[in-house]
Amino acid sequence: MGVARLKNVIAIFVATAALTLTMLGVAQASPVSYTRAAYDSAAASADWSQTPSRQSYVVLQSWETGRMQELKSKNPSLKVLVYKNFSFAAEKKTTSTSTGVSKQEAEANPDWFLKNFAGEPISSDGYKWLWAMDVGNPTYQQRWADNVIAEVTARGWDGVFLDDVNPTMKYATDESQVAKYPNDAAYSAATESALAYIGPRIQASGKLAIANFATWVEYSSTQNNWLKYVNGALDEMFVKWGRNSGEGYRSESQWTRQLEEVKYAASQGKQFIGFTQGSSGETQAARFGYGTVLLGTNGTASYAFTPNYTSETWMPEFEYELGAPTAAETRDSNGVHRRTFGNGLVLVNPTGSNQTVNFGGTYSGSGLTNATSATMPAHSALILTGTQQVRESTKKPKKRTVAIKVKGTVTAEKVALKWTPIGDKQSAVDVSVYKVVRDSRPLARTARKHRVDHRVNKGHAYRYRIIGLDRKGKVVARSRAIKVRPGKHPRKIR
Repeated sequence: MGVARLKNVIAIFVATAALTLTMLGVAQASPVSYTRAAYDSAAASADWSQTPSRQSYVVLQSWETGRMQELKSKNPSLKVLVYKNFSFAAEKKTTSTSTGVSKQEAEANPDWFLKNFAGEPISSDGYKWLWAMDVGNPTYQQRWADNVIAEVTARGWDGVFLDDVNPTMKYATDESQVAKYPNDAAYSAATESALAYIGPRIQASGKLAIANFATWVEYSSTQNNWLKYVNGALDEMFVKWGRNSGEGYRSESQWTRQLEEVKYAASQGKQFIGFTQGSSGETQAARFGYGTVLLGTNGTASYAFTPNYTSETWMPEFEYELGAPTAAETRDSNGVHRRTFGNGLVLVNPTGSNQTVNFGGTYSGSGLTNATSATMPAHSALILTGTQQVRESTKKPKKRTVAIKVKGTVTAEKVALKWTPIGDKQSAVDVSVYKVVRDSRPLARTARKHRVDHRVNKGHAYRYRIIGLDRKGKVVARSRAIKVRPGKHPRKIR
């Protein structure tokens, strides 16, 4: 559900050429991973063909067990979480429910219902079939944990996505009419007691606990403190809360607090997930959210642009090979924030006006080609590939990226690759490690110049790329994309 859905709110940025969000493309070469939220009912008929190779996290309803198993068979490292509402109960109509405790169970335990001063159970203003539970009730907490842990263990889910982990009831009902918890302080304490019990129990069972902190930006200190009970958390309204185009961009002060969420989660070793709301094809919003995550991540952040909770939205910037961050983010005097990467630059303008920025080098991306500067609209970002200019008097000459030649053999059971840098610049390259990428996802990191992939299926097409990194994580060598299809007869890769 979340605050965005409780509110029922569901000038595209142009550089020199507009980019549109696409359902096509591969390659996960970013310091940020990707998450697909697919817990609306229409997700059952959505396109899932690219999800195993693109995503690191997927959230599904509990009746999608078959889908979970199919996705994990194609990518065992994918983490698939089951959706469970933390603080509301719904009627159980089949063998599964989207809530940790069903309405039928609550009816057998009437004190689990949260009630108004007339003694009547409270339903959500936006979702009348959801009934507010007394999250502070210890027996409710125990039943919720017992139910959910038993389900994820029996069915093989990787963990739980706990929705509506809220410090307030104001987005669901008139909080002053909640008899037991008539203010934020009281309700927040009840929610914390539940999370402090349930989160560690889920983790003790060997499963992930990821909570939706949809009001994180409003209750920063409270929900920062709650991170200790879970593996990570989602900000469902990251940098923009509105589903309509141009609606709901955060103020610069709120944007700053949300950037700090990314950094704080990283400092605590917790997974951060950001969802940016917007309309389908709203490229500016998608870049703005993605760029902001890139400013703050240390490799423990994930992102999605979510015009709905059904389809998978993808954009070209997700495929840029930025390399590892080379510095922390900084703020220019005009309010634009920037961060350099081994093979790129990220710029974010959270201010309310256009700002002109100089890149300090020649870059391409987000609609720009070989550019050195740009004027950025309010609430926009540029994700760029290229390198900074350096003064020869103080810096060593920039090392050039060289080509990698890949050879090998393809059989029905395996793909054997071997490679070497080529060309007259080979001697200038200092490769510390090679990254083997298959179908958008890192397959392996190795100091050797060969790799055998045994996890292949006959007749299935794969695309490999070899990327050489120096000791700072900068891309210094790369191969072309190698496309193969294991078949009945062995074939050579030349």
